[in-house]
Amino acid sequence: MLSFLNPLALFGLIAAALPLVIHLLSRWRTRTLDFSSLLLLRKVQSRSVRRLRARQWLLLLLRTLIIILLVLVPARPAVRGLFGTGPEDHLPVEVVIITDNTASTRYVAGRGMIFNLLHAKIDRLVGWLGPADRYMLLEASFESHLDSRDWISPDPDKLKAEENLLPGFGSVALAPVIESAGRMFSADRDRYEREIYLFTDRQRGFLGADSLVIDTAAGIRLYLVDIHETGPRNTAVKSVGLPGELVRPGAPLEVTVGLTRFGGDSVMQVFPRIYLDGRLVGQGEATLEPDQEAFSVVEIPPLEPGYHELAAELDADPLAADNRRSIVLMVPEVPRVVLVERGLPAGPDFLGAALQVLSNSRAGAIRFRRAADLPGSPAEIGEADVFVVHGLDYPRSRIIAFLAELRRQGRHALFIPRDGDQSPREFNEAVRRLELPLELGGLARLGQGGFDLPQPERQPGKGEVFDRLFAGIGGLSQARLFSMRDLEQPEAGGAAWDLATRGARIWLRMVRAGDANLIVSTVDLGSDEETELPDTPLFVPLVHSLVTMLGDTGPLMRRSVTVGDEVTIYFGGTVNTAGMEIHGPGGARYLLPPGERDRWVFERTGEPGAYWLYRDGRLAGGFGAGLDVRESDVRLELDSRLERIFAGLNFNHVAAGSALEDGVLLGRGGVEIWQWLLIAALVLLGIEQLVANRRRDEE
Repeated sequence: MLSFLNPLALFGLIAAALPLVIHLLSRWRTRTLDFSSLLLLRKVQSRSVRRLRARQWLLLLLRTLIIILLVLVPARPAVRGLFGTGPEDHLPVEVVIITDNTASTRYVAGRGMIFNLLHAKIDRLVGWLGPADRYMLLEASFESHLDSRDWISPDPDKLKAEENLLPGFGSVALAPVIESAGRMFSADRDRYEREIYLFTDRQRGFLGADSLVIDTAAGIRLYLVDIHETGPRNTAVKSVGLPGELVRPGAPLEVTVGLTRFGGDSVMQVFPRIYLDGRLVGQGEATLEPDQEAFSVVEIPPLEPGYHELAAELDADPLAADNRRSIVLMVPEVPRVVLVERGLPAGPDFLGAALQVLSNSRAGAIRFRRAADLPGSPAEIGEADVFVVHGLDYPRSRIIAFLAELRRQGRHALFIPRDGDQSPREFNEAVRRLELPLELGGLARLGQGGFDLPQPERQPGKGEVFDRLFAGIGGLSQARLFSMRDLEQPEAGGAAWDLATRGARIWLRMVRAGDANLIVSTVDLGSDEETELPDTPLFVPLVHSLVTMLGDTGPLMRRSVTVGDEVTIYFGGTVNTAGMEIHGPGGARYLLPPGERDRWVFERTGEPGAYWLYRDGRLAGGFGAGLDVRESDVRLELDSRLERIFAGLNFNHVAAGSALEDGVLLGRGGVEIWQWLLIAALVLLGIEQLVANRRRDEE
């Protein structure tokens, strides 16, 4: 088969008609010849006339062929299928190979792991490249540092090293990688053909976009090499949930496991197992329809105080990486809680009642008592773990002494203003003296210092410290605070605002002073005139959550993240991170660099499993990382969607059942033959000169 790499040059074939036109015009031209006698004409035999005419037509044919050949040379004709040409016989080419190394390529089909099958095809493709070619191998998770990417000449040793690559556990949209690959080609279009090969499992949504932006005028051919011969199916653990912050020692715990199924054609039963610190403690049951979700609630035995890894696991299936998901939780010691109130509340005693409920609950979440005045002596402060101070009208010296002793003994306090407070000025002055960023009033709304609970949607990252309140207590995001007083200059009334959806004012602030946790609320949590919380079932879990958080002296972080996410570890105050390290899955260890800092962003969450934070050899916290649910959806992208996304591009889809050489390499045009055409034109030109000279001699 013959093809042309520069077909526009074929318009020059019009010039092939010039010899014929000149010949026809010359037939009507007469020449005057001098001759001596008409007898000369009789000497010309008819045979000589025929020979002369034949040479004229031969010259016409030769000149036409020469013009045709000279026009075909810049058109760059190429043939394939002749003389046994194969995939290694092709035009010089620049090849960008994109290999999908996302978590879904860990899927094990009948012939092996998808990632290995993809790389076997890549090996064959690179093996067909020759010395005149060059290629670039990109992983789907690469960062677009284009200047640092170099072209590689085919090298068997280099290819062998690339065979040892392993798929990752992350989720990456491939559309930006393809668009970046389209900008990597050299400017020398006449020297190289340009081709992009995408080796992928073609899972649903793998491109992460509805269109591609590639310069169609650049002559880039795009190939998608498929690998799944049959539709894959998968079942995954989507989530592990807990009933808010109501995790306490000695009480059974209900764990909710979210399950999801992709593909399939019938109903199936699944039995998620629950592991606590690697020990099997329970098993649930759920029915899963094709392409549906389900939940299983499993009750597990009481937990001991401390940090624990809680994991849900399914039986192995083709994609094992999403069959297990874990979280890390802290079970506190039963705290001794003292409610400090000067006088009785003006209205219902919501705060005291909530603490009493927690004290009387099954297994006793707290040990509770009341105090009529702010403790002053070290002995009094040492008799409790958490102080809930309702009302801030105390002399400045009393507040300073109380805060200083809390910090010295590592005790904790929740400060809640109430309607009877005349002004928090004394409290603000006290915390300023102790250099604690807990000031109430306008400054407290600016988000300066400490841990803040603003609206997480408005200030991403700031809400991570308190996100357990939102994630653990259903409905809290819809609670409303009816009065947001400026406590320095009280306002009349006050506009209502949504806690989680509107406004940017700070509701809670937490700061760590040494080993002491201090939380300040800018509203009276126990007043149904300032918040609707006391009149809802949310109030008791909220109070218990705050008490639990106060007792957690380790760094604060999210319980569970997605593989690849950054995790912000909040220390609550400036600490030296020397001696801190994180132990990850597979025995990996990461040392935190020494230095004074109040938080650290950990980025090495590349594998699913539990990550534990140690400080000076002691366990101080942790979190679990699980596979992105999008990678669990191994169903194939629809053909109609592929056609829509790649519309307008020079796109070729190599199906899984097609031979690679039949679907890919022959599109390069085979062997270029312009050199042979040029030689043929020169040979014909020589023959034309011989014929023309012979004709002139005969004339």
